[in-house]
Amino acid sequence: MSFNKNFHDLIIVRQLLLNRVSNHISSKVEKAYLDVINGIMQKIKQHDNISQSKIKTILKDISKVINPNLDFMSKELTELANKEVLFIQDKSKAIAGYEIFAIVPSRKVIDRIYNTSLMATGDRAYTVKDWFKGIDKNLLSKVDGAVKLGMMQGETGNEIAKRIKEQGIKTVRDAKSIATTSVSHIAHNAREAIYNENSDVIKGWQSQATLDNRTSFLCANYDGAEYDFITHKGINKKGRMFKYFPPPRHPHCRSVHLIITKSYKELGLNIDEISDLTRSSMDGEVPKNMNFEEWISTKSDKQIRRYLGKGRYELYKDKKITLSDLVNQRGRVLRIDEL
Repeated sequence: MSFNKNFHDLIIVRQLLLNRVSNHISSKVEKAYLDVINGIMQKIKQHDNISQSKIKTILKDISKVINPNLDFMSKELTELANKEVLFIQDKSKAIAGYEIFAIVPSRKVIDRIYNTSLMATGDRAYTVKDWFKGIDKNLLSKVDGAVKLGMMQGETGNEIAKRIKEQGIKTVRDAKSIATTSVSHIAHNAREAIYNENSDVIKGWQSQATLDNRTSFLCANYDGAEYDFITHKGINKKGRMFKYFPPPRHPHCRSVHLIITKSYKELGLNIDEISDLTRSSMDGEVPKNMNFEEWISTKSDKQIRRYLGKGRYELYKDKKITLSDLVNQRGRVLRIDEL
């Protein structure tokens, strides 16, 4: 079995193990935001009658507690990044039989990843820290509106606190989502850092989605896309169709970017290559060159309908669209009316 096949399988299994880290991080983030929301509620409950003259003072007081303690995020994710670099170096050596990634990035480079690398979810990209700043700002806006609405309707502090608790559920969900996604993001950037130091043995990236019916339309379309390692230009049909967009591409993204190492011949070695024959799916091993669109076409009509939804399924069945038509070139999932 070739290095690429073994190494790809290693990274895929590694992603599954990182889910445990994601659960650990997101649980701590959930607690931090629940503490904030409970603190807001306690302050609101102190006011039975909220007048126009009191609102400014109340909101100013509340704004002081909308500051969840997320210091652990930087510490734990930076530690993860450093461990990921050492993991890649150690395991690649074990697979290849020699130090294929001999150079590791400096600790300083890895330590900067958390504060400087951009994480994209949907159509926006921010650093992890800025994603949480946005969540905090949105929470303050919700509280501001809830307090003012409560004043207009003559509600008690307890009634307003109840509304804030209900609105806070989405805030907690959003915070957990960003926390979960950040683990995959930091791991990918750590791997990219060590790959960059050893780019002389790498020729490209390959996007790989999980072959099951929970995969997003976006990642399903990127499955199998290949890009030049340095320029990020597409080097196969899929890669030329969709712009370079590394995972995570959306909250809870399970796709991975795999490196394509140079062949023995490209490295100047006169050794026969061993072909990569299969890849994993929910149905077991499938041919290595089978992408998501080919895989979904082997499923029953019922399974395809469940995955695509009624409207998209009808268009797909009538051959009016293909799976790749569901996403535009910038990676945005299209609505049925746009299709």
